[in-house]
Amino acid sequence: SRERNGFLIFKKHPVFEEIDLKGKVFVSYLHNVKIKKGEVLIETKSGKPFLLIEKLEKGGKIGCIFGAPYGEGKRKNIFYQWKQWDKLMEKLLLYLVERS
Repeated sequence: SRERNGFLIFKKHPVFEEIDLKGKVFVSYLHNVKIKKGEVLIETKSGKPFLLIEKLEKGGKIGCIFGAPYGEGKRKNIFYQWKQWDKLMEKLLLYLVERS
């Protein structure tokens, strides 16, 4: 679904350490989902989830990104063109494979 107010809000979490969160990051389209469990780490200003992490009962974690890389990319800082995107993906993957 098209996100009309798609500026992203980052919650405090170790995944975001060493990532420059200054400025606005935007998402145009999101998968329309209802969250049943897990921790939403990034959401839009309108409260729709963008990134969710869930810790599994038997150990391990899963993560899901609901943003879709559609749109013309004319907006400055659309998430898939954001300068910090690669670093965020690296830190997220390291967090997900880390045993807790």
